[in-house]
Amino acid sequence: MKHSLKNRILATVFAACLLFLSVELPALAADSGSCGSKAKWSLGADGTLSITGKGSMQNFTEGNMAPWYEDREKITAVTIKDGITNIGDLAFYGCTALQSISLPESVTKIGDMAFAGCTNLARVTLQEGLKSIGANAFSRCESLHTLRLPDGLLYIGYQAFYRCSSLSTIRIPVTTTNLSESIFAYCENLMQVVIESPIAKLPEWTFYGCTSLTSVSLPSSVQDIGEYAFHDCDSLKNAYHDGTDAEREQISNQIQTQLPDFPGVTEGDSSNVGSSSTGSVTQKPDGSVVETDREIVDTDDSTIDATVTVTKPSTGKDEYDITIDVTIDDKDGWDDMLEYTDSYIKYPERLESDSTTVNNVEIHVNLNGSTKLPGNVLESLAGKKVDLTVSTGTNSSWTIDCENLDAEQLGKSYDLKFTLKKNTKPTKAQKKLIGNAQSYLLEFEDNIPFEVTVTIPIGYSYAKHLATICQKPVLKSWEIMQSTIIDAQGDALFYLSSLDKQTKYLVAIDMEGISLEDVLIPDSMADEFGNLTDAAGNKYVLTGTQSSWGISFWQLTLIVFGVIIVSGVVVGVIIKLQLKTSAHRVKLMGKKRKDKQ
Repeated sequence: MKHSLKNRILATVFAACLLFLSVELPALAADSGSCGSKAKWSLGADGTLSITGKGSMQNFTEGNMAPWYEDREKITAVTIKDGITNIGDLAFYGCTALQSISLPESVTKIGDMAFAGCTNLARVTLQEGLKSIGANAFSRCESLHTLRLPDGLLYIGYQAFYRCSSLSTIRIPVTTTNLSESIFAYCENLMQVVIESPIAKLPEWTFYGCTSLTSVSLPSSVQDIGEYAFHDCDSLKNAYHDGTDAEREQISNQIQTQLPDFPGVTEGDSSNVGSSSTGSVTQKPDGSVVETDREIVDTDDSTIDATVTVTKPSTGKDEYDITIDVTIDDKDGWDDMLEYTDSYIKYPERLESDSTTVNNVEIHVNLNGSTKLPGNVLESLAGKKVDLTVSTGTNSSWTIDCENLDAEQLGKSYDLKFTLKKNTKPTKAQKKLIGNAQSYLLEFEDNIPFEVTVTIPIGYSYAKHLATICQKPVLKSWEIMQSTIIDAQGDALFYLSSLDKQTKYLVAIDMEGISLEDVLIPDSMADEFGNLTDAAGNKYVLTGTQSSWGISFWQLTLIVFGVIIVSGVVVGVIIKLQLKTSAHRVKLMGKKRKDKQ
């Protein structure tokens, strides 16, 4: 009785929260218009801003902001179609919910402050057609982790990447002939820099406040270091310059006026900067010591950022936590990742002793321009105590517990692509299940035969609302699978045992009649919603209806159908033979009777 009353009270509170939030955060209304002489824009209800047409976007100003500026915090994705040549000034300023963007080959210029203040922008893909990046174009993009500046880039403007505090490594291509001041100032996480552009002077304040910078490669053309270019870069240990001894001595003296403890410039070029590392030790109040080692490895196909944290308690075992962030630009980058991370993945084996224990090994992979996950990668990680998270350019992420993978059941590759579109005309069967709830149709590109946690970007306007994923397996009715609270970024996290591309899925928003005990609360929302449910008991719901042999219902149906056809043919042949045999016997008996007569 008490338990039932408690559930009713919690359900009432939960429903009240949803009602309040539904008033506070109304659905985003679709809108559209022009943003250039031949450029158009449209803003969808899911928070996707699309720029289409030809030529330049117009430049916006503080007195004339972009027409979508009032809804900037609700924009979760920006799609720029091929044909657009210039990104206008202040175009996407302050779009704090924007997480990733890929520009087409046709874009040649990014305007001043175009993406400034996009604090959640983590991934940017730039194409070789890009020639110019304007002043403050990406300033204060605090989540921008890795970035490839394309060959062909000519100009980088003032403070273009100012306070991009998550940026870890950068390479300035040889085509870039014009660098402005303070481009990377206060990029506090920047560790490794390769400058190939033929500049004579490193501009003033270039790396001011880059406290993690450990290694930099300067081109042989550099003869002068600008004022404050390396100010407060106290971690700088290695600087390379492929010039004369006199030139290196001159550059060393200039750097040492800003960094008295700098050891001096070493002979070498960009080939010397393959990796950089740094470490720190922290004493905790309880007497334990935390050692953190970080290494950056930059190749033509990938960027690897590995962090190993070791907690050494005053008594007991040393505890290891290993996090590896990898950005993959080409399919060969997967091989780089496997080769590099192999030693880290084997930490549980290498360190297994009475004095050490490994808590977590996490690998985070960011894919640039691809949605493919090679099967050989999963085969290499299968059975190992590793959590693999793969993020695609669609703001989605897929997390796999590799320890539970069966290498023998894995295929050659898996496409993580999916499409999400508004369900404008729900069927009678769908309405019967979800009522009048707004819904989105969800289609997966590939079959995923293993447990996966998938993040579906619903839209910032639905943050804190309830999302319910439903499915319709082949020859079955629609059914509810799982419900979750949409997080503050507008993402819904679902735990699925498998995915079947033949199965139909939809995601309903604020669907009525959902039991409180079935709702999952993201960790990021736990403080706000409280422990309304235990997610551990609801993970990895069955999708696509699997048989006991581990195949989908559709596959099983085809097999059964094939068996029926084959069986029918076999039975037909047997009956035909029996009829033929019977006819032959009748004929023999008739002949015997005739002979007796």
